[in-house]
Amino acid sequence: FRDAIPLPLFSVDDERIVQYANDAVCKLTGHTKEEVIGKLKGFEMLNYPSVEVCEVCKPVAEVVVPNKQPWEGEVKFHHTNGEERFVIASAFPVLDQKGEILEVIIMLQDITELRQNQNIIEKQANTLRTAVSTINEITELLASASEELSAQVEETSKGAEFQKES
Repeated sequence: FRDAIPLPLFSVDDERIVQYANDAVCKLTGHTKEEVIGKLKGFEMLNYPSVEVCEVCKPVAEVVVPNKQPWEGEVKFHHTNGEERFVIASAFPVLDQKGEILEVIIMLQDITELRQNQNIIEKQANTLRTAVSTINEITELLASASEELSAQVEETSKGAEFQKES
């Protein structure tokens, strides 16, 4: 059934060693099946330097394993080429008949492009806010200058009328 799932998918045993990895997860991480299956731990497959910094490992260890419940969250990791990747990770425990965990299946949904687009939109929004703020400041300066100019014109007009009357 696992090979039929198009999303990146892998599983780890109770020692966190990768037991299964589909082609999609290999493409997403930059590893080959030969490199990971039976050799790497889950955090190594996601190119984390250690389990302590692995954004998926902590919830798996603290939620999935002790509670035998699924977990889902957004995490960041790096492809083997160093590219930053963002995914929605879903971890599901597979239990035996006694209720013990046989393995944990982790499915990833790549949202890197979405995150990159959000960053672009955020930068453009900041640029727009700065431009609007600058326009508001210029508008205030122009209004102030216009008031001063009107006052000067009025003074000049009064002076001209005074000279006519004299």
